[in-house]
Amino acid sequence: MKKFLFCLCFFSAAVLAADEVAHHASPDQSTVIEHSCGEQGCSAWVAGTSGKTMIVDEAHTQDIAVQWLNNDLADVHFSCGSPCTAHFFYDRHRGVSRPIGDVMAVDTKRLCALRPTQEGLEVVPMYGPKGPRFWQVRYNDPKYAFDTGSVVVFAGIEARFQADGGLSLNYTDRNGRRAKRLVQPKCL
Repeated sequence: MKKFLFCLCFFSAAVLAADEVAHHASPDQSTVIEHSCGEQGCSAWVAGTSGKTMIVDEAHTQDIAVQWLNNDLADVHFSCGSPCTAHFFYDRHRGVSRPIGDVMAVDTKRLCALRPTQEGLEVVPMYGPKGPRFWQVRYNDPKYAFDTGSVVVFAGIEARFQADGGLSLNYTDRNGRRAKRLVQPKCL
């Protein structure tokens, strides 16, 4: 009987957790992104007075994270495998971005993101066509001397956009020394 009650309580808690809607308000409280997960996957949307604006609908994942980067821009992301994270951005003025994988840094003023590729790093626009790159570097570029001995090279690179649009890269180079580079991608 005790086992049955434990199983019944556990099942009830799991059902309630699957149906819960999480609310994430912008810092100025003017916009709310909600998300929930169920048997079909996870969904996220902007809750507004005129209805829902879908960001992600039934993504095959177990959880979604929402991080407001400022009053207007939110990062909605979830795991899509290892090492893989899918990012969708919601900007109050531009709407929902296209998906961008494995974002390492975001320029919130110029709406561009640093992401890794198989060959190196690239800065891409968050909105607009997928094709253009504002800046890129290959992992084997001798000027940067990235440590390419790791299976996941980008895991050891810390990146941050500066207020002036510069991109700071901090990493351990192939000689085991800490290296720092400041580049100027031409984000729009």
